Amino acid sequence: SELIKEFKEDGLPERHTRQAIKRARDTFGETDTDYGFLFCTLPIELCEPPEVHDLLYVNPFAMVSVAARESIDFASFFKKTISDNPATPQKPWNIVIYNDEVTPGDALKRNNRKKIQVVYWTFLEFGAAAISNEYMWFTLLAVRSSIVSRYPGGMSGVMARAVEVFFQREQNIQDIGMNS
Repeated sequence: SELIKEFKEDGLPERHTRQAIKRARDTFGETDTDYGFLFCTLPIELCEPPEVHDLLYVNPFAMVSVAARESIDFASFFKKTISDNPATPQKPWNIVIYNDEVTPGDALKRNNRKKIQVVYWTFLEFGAAAISNEYMWFTLLAVRSSIVSRYPGGMSGVMARAVEVFFQREQNIQDIGMNS
């Protein structure tokens, strides 16, 4: 009802069709930063039947860069946190990762094929108050639960691959660091 009220008052958003939203998402995903493109792919080998599936993920280094560039509030918070608690090779920041299954649509549907496993991450150094706020968590990847069930190890296997994203050879956080 709140959305309908907003549409009556303000009209539809400029991009409101599925195709327009997809184009905007794809264009945004092609954003190039000092840390590479925002959207990347990670090949995973599925079983039953065997196939390679490209898992789309959000480059964590590029995401922090874009967030700091696009949000004055986040940039200010990030700079203050770095100033108060600088990361060094001897005392690096800690990455916190968790996943949750999301069910768009009817959650009680018997065979809901829309269920998605979403992996989120943040920095422990943001502090308890900040990481209690959902806006301080970055989405790393989202994959249909039906794909996860075909991956060796299921969600544990996907999480292992997700952690690898932070330590890939071309973008190892230990080697490149992050600029404030």
